Amino acid sequence: MTRKNKSFFELATGVPPPRVGNLTTSEGVRREMIAVYKACRSGTMNTSNGSKLIFMLAMINKTGDQANLENRLDLVETKVACLATEGDHTP
Repeated sequence: MTRKNKSFFELATGVPPPRVGNLTTSEGVRREMIAVYKACRSGTMNTSNGSKLIFMLAMINKTGDQANLENRLDLVETKVACLATEGDHTP
């Protein structure tokens, strides 16, 4: 069974794109970094390409962590503002 819609990568190289794990969590990014490291150690991936991928994965993880912190800070600020208005009983 063949797919009708092929990706640009597949059309250009003739092979399907490599499967990438879930990059929406720190654990998913860590697992992908381990896979890249193992590929470099085994010689199936050029270490120059591997180091570039590791850098990109680290940036993905960093921006994900920053977004998570921003969301948590927004929740704390909302809760503090809510508590401040509830506790304000000045005439």
